[in-house]
Amino acid sequence: KTSIIYGDWASKNAFVAGDKVKLVDFENLVRFDPAFDIGYALAHWALEISEDNRQDMVNFFEDFENAYLELWADPNTKEVEEIFRRAASYLGVMMLHRVAGVKNTNRLEHYLSRDIPIIDISKRFIQQCFAKPSIGAGEVSLE
Repeated sequence: KTSIIYGDWASKNAFVAGDKVKLVDFENLVRFDPAFDIGYALAHWALEISEDNRQDMVNFFEDFENAYLELWADPNTKEVEEIFRRAASYLGVMMLHRVAGVKNTNRLEHYLSRDIPIIDISKRFIQQCFAKPSIGAGEVSLE
């Protein structure tokens, strides 16, 4: 099932004032899998995951997921479950995409010089089929 998605959930495209959010840059607006938007948005934060901030990351992802669930009339459906599962895989794919597209060489060096490179963490999100991004953030091996 597809829907209209934003397709570019980079922080530079969202302006927040109080409880209002305004988006800019609609060139990636397409009909596609809604799980992509979730994975793309969370990938930006997942790039910074470490043992030091893992619990904060899990909490943030859970808050994000719960806010998403509030939009559904019946959030306990197979459809929602599958959206979250696909979102966890898209998260890994978008982490790889972000690393491949890094223009700032200092950021790229940071991502690659970690104890475990972001590329390996990304592949684990893709391969391990986590039920939700928050579960992946809590369980993905950082060693």
